[in-house]
Amino acid sequence: MSRIRRQGQRRRRVWLVFGWVIPVAQLFVPKMFVNDLWAASRPKPQRRRGHPLLTAWWLSVLVAGNAYAFNDASKNLKKAVTATQARDALRQIMFIDGLDICAAALSIVVVWQLIRRLERAAAIAPAEVWATGQTTS
Repeated sequence: MSRIRRQGQRRRRVWLVFGWVIPVAQLFVPKMFVNDLWAASRPKPQRRRGHPLLTAWWLSVLVAGNAYAFNDASKNLKKAVTATQARDALRQIMFIDGLDICAAALSIVVVWQLIRRLERAAAIAPAEVWATGQTTS
């Protein structure tokens, strides 16, 4: 990362672990790291954190990840006595599965975009260092 962006991440690596383990931090730390990587992949004058794709991706991950917590569809399906109750519970489950698929698809797109952008930035970075005479350490 330092080869592409000298400042690196806004936070230390411990924040990465903190962001995936501590419940409240899970709401913002993982996206913060992706925003930093996204910014590092852009040329220096155009560097800014965030992008609508990243916001849509993170919101879809949060919504899909919490959909089961606020829904009793599987319990309702187990308790269903009539076909209508079972159908309604299955519709809810299918909707939640659709949210999961959307989050997964957006995650794939974000990862592909990041890989492509960072590889391009890494290829350009040595040429910029050579032109300015600076070394990376």
